Amino acid sequence: MRTAHALATVLPVVFAAVACAPELPLREGAPPLDGAPPGAADVALVSEPVAPLDALPRVFRLRLRFGTAPALSPPVLRIFEGDLSDAQLLLLAAPELPATLAERVVPALVWTAEDEAWLAPKTALPAGARYTVTYGRERIASVRVRDDDPTPLWMRAWPPSGKSPTGLVGVWCGDVAAAVEATPATLEPSRAAGVFRSGVAPGDGSMHCVHFEPSAIPANEAPPSLPPARLAVDDGNGAVALEPAPLEAAPLEALPVVPRVCESGFVPLGSGCALVQDDRLLLQTPPGEELWSVQAVDAPELDRVFVANGSPLLVWPLPVDRPLELVVTRVDALGGIAARTERIRTRPPMAHLVIDEVLANPVGPEPRQEWVELVNDGLVTASLEGMRLADVGGEATLPKISVPPGGRVLVVNDGYDPSGKWDPAPVPGTLLVRVPHLGKDGLSNDGEPLELTAASGEVVSTFPGFKTKAGRSVYRVNPQSLSEFLTSAPGGSTPGAPKN
Repeated sequence: MRTAHALATVLPVVFAAVACAPELPLREGAPPLDGAPPGAADVALVSEPVAPLDALPRVFRLRLRFGTAPALSPPVLRIFEGDLSDAQLLLLAAPELPATLAERVVPALVWTAEDEAWLAPKTALPAGARYTVTYGRERIASVRVRDDDPTPLWMRAWPPSGKSPTGLVGVWCGDVAAAVEATPATLEPSRAAGVFRSGVAPGDGSMHCVHFEPSAIPANEAPPSLPPARLAVDDGNGAVALEPAPLEAAPLEALPVVPRVCESGFVPLGSGCALVQDDRLLLQTPPGEELWSVQAVDAPELDRVFVANGSPLLVWPLPVDRPLELVVTRVDALGGIAARTERIRTRPPMAHLVIDEVLANPVGPEPRQEWVELVNDGLVTASLEGMRLADVGGEATLPKISVPPGGRVLVVNDGYDPSGKWDPAPVPGTLLVRVPHLGKDGLSNDGEPLELTAASGEVVSTFPGFKTKAGRSVYRVNPQSLSEFLTSAPGGSTPGAPKN
């Protein structure tokens, strides 16, 4: 759903001191100062955004102001998981932390400016977790993340870690649709000025992403940069939190341009090719990583942003059986932006049979208790007649059975026992499709890939080979996924039912 655009501004930085300290000037680019380490009473610890230290949001920064001139050295300012005892504090003075403490250090970006130091965790922290902030071997404060942070978290979609030529251009995306228009901001600690705007790039209309446009790109490599902890948006909630993974410059080489050649049945789309179906596109993209935004001018339900890396992708949902004008915006690893308008026509409603879950290594006897679950993820009834389910060594031909939209069937061996004596039983009413054998001598526990083939010979669904322990099935994250698969918990298979 799209929301009306409204002028949004970065939330003002407001601080609440927890210990008395004079207000001291902030000077950019100051070197570390010399002096004796302070005691906790000499430090004012404040948070951005403003919050009690025992109820911090998932994304925050801490600013330390010192009443005396300390030796501000980033390596000695740390944040640890949990509480530290007095004996553990003494160990912090050692040249190298003991392994038991080192594994509790939260990765954080630390920088200094005159009598201040900043500490920003590089990840959003879990709700309810407790932490200890230390300077040298001094405990500065104990802090806690609140249990119910209502601020939506937008994750960084671009660039991938270690693949930013400038360390300044970034894109963050989330589930909540929101509008951001020319919001001034400064990244820290690079002090890079610029603006945040909606979309993955200038002119892109995605309402689920925001991008940062720096005012200037430095000639030399910039230090790591963090986005604001919060960004004001027009989404009804007023703000989103941005994943605090730093943008870090890394030298990259441009990939050679590969001429776009589309297979039979595919049409050009962006720098790739697409097979147009009913409510979806099967997209083939060129080698190399790019951030893509795909939107339909007259169908606001299509607002997809994803990283294309040469692997097949599904883009959906699309309105069926109608002409569409698609706007495809791409951002490459070097920051180049390209936008194209493509016209397609979707097909009438189709059936889409998909291998959704596989139990190749049951607790019960093998291969008798193995099974493969199929789901019709399409809009019309599908027929299994003449379809073949094959692994590397053999195949099973499926009988004439109809599967309604959203329907599921369990393909099993002739001797399959549905009682649930060893593994979870199929949900009541599950249609069992019995075949003489699955695979050549059963499904391999070491993980053989599977193919579901139409009577015409077209491969309609594939499933990767996963080596699993007894009683663990492998399932798709969702039926439309081409590459996301998970292994169930022991006894967590759901024959005949969706995972969620």
